[in-house]
Amino acid sequence: MGITVEVTAHSSTSGAQSPARSTEATGNVIRLVIADRQAIFRCGLRSLLNSNRTFRVVGEAADGFETMDLVRRRKPDILLLEPSLPKRSAIELLGDLKALETPVRTLLMVRSVEKNVLVDAVKAGARGIVPKESSARILNESIRTVMAGNYWLGVEGTAILVGAFRELAAHSNGSAKAMPSVKLSPRDLQIIERIMAGCSNKEVGQELSMSERTVKYHLTSIFDRIGVHNRLELALFAHNHSLSPTD
Repeated sequence: MGITVEVTAHSSTSGAQSPARSTEATGNVIRLVIADRQAIFRCGLRSLLNSNRTFRVVGEAADGFETMDLVRRRKPDILLLEPSLPKRSAIELLGDLKALETPVRTLLMVRSVEKNVLVDAVKAGARGIVPKESSARILNESIRTVMAGNYWLGVEGTAILVGAFRELAAHSNGSAKAMPSVKLSPRDLQIIERIMAGCSNKEVGQELSMSERTVKYHLTSIFDRIGVHNRLELALFAHNHSLSPTD
């Protein structure tokens, strides 16, 4: 069965806002719901997030049914979701969330980054994945990144996901989309190949004898020319168009 990931950037300021969100949205407060079976984890996470003036936890849930009810009633911007909630799985919840009039961006909170969980979750609509042992800085950054309409996967998550696409490409029938009129140099293609392998900017630089700053410059240029916003979208573009250094 093929892997299809729809990449859609949702702007936090686009579209009409519901009455339940309009007041806080104008103050740039990000509204969150926490869904996790462990009460002590929810309590600690709520205290951490509410200590940040730009975050507000508007609800907590211990199972899948409570989560859907809270999301419908409270209309949060971000859902922090444990993958293995009782009564309804994260994948089922993500499918239901797509049908809501008010979109919510979902970040999975996991104990470890597992390939099957990550791939299935992104297919179902999750915007990112954050290990539970992450620092407060990483958690805050992941929430803001997802709120801006981008993905948050980290180097490990990106490597796992693009690896899944590479496996798919190896078993595909070569049905790549037509390449748009974008000029990519051999060096660009070498960088893209390593991004698809999950390399960090530092690792790309080491392999290609470039400084990390130069790699970042090249990536910014590639993003602008192709029309993508992050490494995941670049990897998806490269997979869909079968890019390789020999093109």
